[in-house]
Amino acid sequence: MNNEINTMFEVNGPFELPVGEKRFLKPNELDQFWNDSKDMADKRGCYIFAVRAGGGVTPYYIGKTTRTFREEALNPRNQVEFIQPILAERKGTPVLFLLTSPEKKGRTNKKHIDQLEKFLIQQALLVNEELKNIHGTKLPDWGIRGVYRGGQGNRSSAAKDLMKCLGLDVSN
Repeated sequence: MNNEINTMFEVNGPFELPVGEKRFLKPNELDQFWNDSKDMADKRGCYIFAVRAGGGVTPYYIGKTTRTFREEALNPRNQVEFIQPILAERKGTPVLFLLTSPEKKGRTNKKHIDQLEKFLIQQALLVNEELKNIHGTKLPDWGIRGVYRGGQGNRSSAAKDLMKCLGLDVSN
C-alpha cells in the first residue's frame, strides 16, 4: 500500500468578505479583496463559503476550481445562486476559506481537487444539513455509533478506542 501523499492542500482564511448595508457583496470591494489577496487569487483548489456568528463558523457552500479562485469562488453565478440567498437568510459575517493546491510543474491535479471537494461536502453536511451544494450531498444511510454519524450521547469506551485506532478526534 502506498501511503505517499502526492498533493498537500494548504488552508488559508477565513477571509472576511465585504458586504454592504443590504447584505450584498460589494463589487468594487471584491476587486480590492482579490487585489489584496493576489497570492491566493490566481491559485486553484477548493473554497468554502461560510458564515461566522455566535462564536462559530458554519459552512454553506463548497466549490472547486481548476482555473483560479478569482474566476470561480465569488463569480456572479455563485453570488446569485448561493451567496446572496445565504446572506439574506443568515446573520453574521460572511467568510471564505481557500484550500490551495500546491504549485507544481505540469498540470493541476484535477482528480485530487475533485476528491477534496467531495470530502469537504460530506464533512460540511455533518455540521450543516442546509448546505447549498447540489451535487454530492447525499449522505450515507449508515453510521457507526459514537464514531461517525452515530447520534447524540456519550461514546462507549470501544468507540473511543476505535477512534484513537483510526486517528480520529476523540475530544468531543
